[in-house]
Amino acid sequence: MTMELSHQTHKALAELIHQWSGLVIGPDKAYLLRHRLEPLVRSGGFAGFDDLLRRLGTKGQTRLHHAVVDAITTKETSFFRDAWLFEALSKSVLPEAATVLADAGGGGPASGYGRRVRRRGRNRTASRCWCANSSMRPRVR
Repeated sequence: MTMELSHQTHKALAELIHQWSGLVIGPDKAYLLRHRLEPLVRSGGFAGFDDLLRRLGTKGQTRLHHAVVDAITTKETSFFRDAWLFEALSKSVLPEAATVLADAGGGGPASGYGRRVRRRGRNRTASRCWCANSSMRPRVR
């Protein structure tokens, strides 16, 4: 039997989850919140979602906060899971960036365009790319 999740409780849980993880769970995702948190509600011995929300509002519930965020987040950590993004990078973004760098004469460290380097007898423009880890542990206050 599916537990009821009222609009007010959904809104309050979504606000807490947003504070803890940055995830936005709109009203159209109530089924997701219910589906992913219901096992936690049952295994935690809570009477329902309202009871879970009350417990989350008390001090010293860091483990419960982590359990809620863990239950609601997607567990996919594969770096290449979004193939379309890497295809766009390789076929459009990076070639265009290389053209801009070449047209700018490679710039210099201060220009932000990169620097000229010599590799294997050819001049090339070196650039750096930084990628943030999107699976960081949520900060709990």
